[in-house]
Amino acid sequence: MAILHIIIAIFAFGFLIFFHELFHYLAARAVGVKPKEFAIGFGRSLIAYQRKKFYFLPKKGEEKYNLDEISYHIKLLPLGGYVLFERPVKNEKGELEAKGDYQKIHPLKRIFIAVAGPIGNFLLAFVLMFTLFSPYISLNPAGKVIYVKEHSIADKAGIEVKDRITSFNNKPVKSISNISKYVTSQDKLCIKWKNQDGSQKKCVENNEKKIGVTFSMSLWQGIVFTADGFGNLIKQYTTAFFKVFLHLDIMNFNGPIGTVDAIQQSVPVWQNFLGILILINIALGAANLLLPLSVTDGGKIIIDIICLLRRQRSINTTYLDIVSFGLMACLFILTFFLDMHRIIERFL
Repeated sequence: MAILHIIIAIFAFGFLIFFHELFHYLAARAVGVKPKEFAIGFGRSLIAYQRKKFYFLPKKGEEKYNLDEISYHIKLLPLGGYVLFERPVKNEKGELEAKGDYQKIHPLKRIFIAVAGPIGNFLLAFVLMFTLFSPYISLNPAGKVIYVKEHSIADKAGIEVKDRITSFNNKPVKSISNISKYVTSQDKLCIKWKNQDGSQKKCVENNEKKIGVTFSMSLWQGIVFTADGFGNLIKQYTTAFFKVFLHLDIMNFNGPIGTVDAIQQSVPVWQNFLGILILINIALGAANLLLPLSVTDGGKIIIDIICLLRRQRSINTTYLDIVSFGLMACLFILTFFLDMHRIIERFL
């Protein structure tokens, strides 16, 4: 893999994770919780920022910034991120205890904070998908041609991309509510269109019962089309997720290296690269909701629902978090070896 592609992948991951954590942060502030730390990555802090000051390679236990206020971090391993709501500090007895408001707030507020991250990813995926379709959207879409099928009636007539068809059989395109239905009902078509040379007209036999062009969409049609495609991707990912985990179909697991490999193959074509980012966004949001571990958003939601049912403010999940982190580490190692196996197998 080229170093450039790895760097692009790191920045892409960082941006998507930043967006996910940003929505957690904004949701927390909206319900009155003041986070202690906002971090991209895990492990040692490379840079910390607080109150217009930068701190380079700050050592744990020797921080020069205020631990009671929020600090922003870029960390060594750019494979995740988090918003720290409670910071463990030593009390007078020398015991560690969490300092913060997160566990004191109502469970419904914590559920709102947990859901916000995946919603951020879904919103970003929707915007990226709309951007992907934007070349096919026009503020004045009536009759604007964005695709001409080879050897079709339109192609033979001389209609090209960016031309604007104005009428079929003297019926203005704007007045035909369903152009496709009208075209298929006609045995002969007299097509009028405009191109850079002016107005053109040609009458042809409609043997194929289709003109062979794709028209641009209006802004609203673009939003509806994007929403439909986005919904289908969510459905496909959710189905694949349960298939993998319920049937233990581990060969379909994909990890960071597999994603970098996909980015390497898609970077030369921006549409493909944008498609990869959309899929990663959906995967990041959906996996966070669907994985029932205490350190994922879905697991936190389950725990807070239990708190609601038991009428408790919070539940101690220290040991459950340790187990969850262990399972996440195992999953990361598994996907690492599966990714490497797929890449090596491709070159053999």
